[in-house]
Amino acid sequence: MFLTLDCPLGTTVAAGPELVKALIDRTVAAFQGSSPAGRLAQAAARIAATTGEEPSLMAQLLADAKRAVLGATGILVHLRGEGVQWNPADHLCVAAQLLITQTAGNTWTLSGAIHAAEQRG
Repeated sequence: MFLTLDCPLGTTVAAGPELVKALIDRTVAAFQGSSPAGRLAQAAARIAATTGEEPSLMAQLLADAKRAVLGATGILVHLRGEGVQWNPADHLCVAAQLLITQTAGNTWTLSGAIHAAEQRG
């Protein structure tokens, strides 16, 4: 996985373990799907409340296998307290690189590429 975090000029960002883990976890979660489960609707509603999107759209995105290029995990999102806890299969990521750059403007962006790794021999 190769990630590039663009931040506004003059912003100081340290690529500490917490930031790197958070970006890898969230990237893996974004490209995984969740096997349909009874709590999917509840999780989608909680995510929708946080993002301002429709719960039906969140449920559709969580269950959409064609968008899950990293595959589906048993339960990608658990209900936790009043919110959710994400459970991506980030343990399957065998290598990652994070590049932090500064760009003009006030916008933060994250871009990158994911490549498959296969065992040889």
